Amino acid sequence: MSGSLRVEKLSARYSQTGPRVLHDLSNSVWEKDWCRTGTGKSLLTLALLRCIFTEGTVWYDGLETSQVNLDVLRSNITIIP
Repeated sequence: MSGSLRVEKLSARYSQTGPRVLHDLSNSVWEKDWCRTGTGKSLLTLALLRCIFTEGTVWYDGLETSQVNLDVLRSNITIIP
């Protein structure tokens, strides 16, 4: 696994009826990339692991995460806070 993460037109909410906290984000992050404080890393992680409500597409290592079993997805990703 390469650890690449790509999102296209990602919008996210903390609750199904709540306001969007991300609006149409499209970006790629590669293994060993550094991101500054306050750039949305935690929010992107929540979207990747399907802990929040999202619209758009998230790919991890070239796989569309909505097509991957949630237990398999979460057991194969390690988050280091």
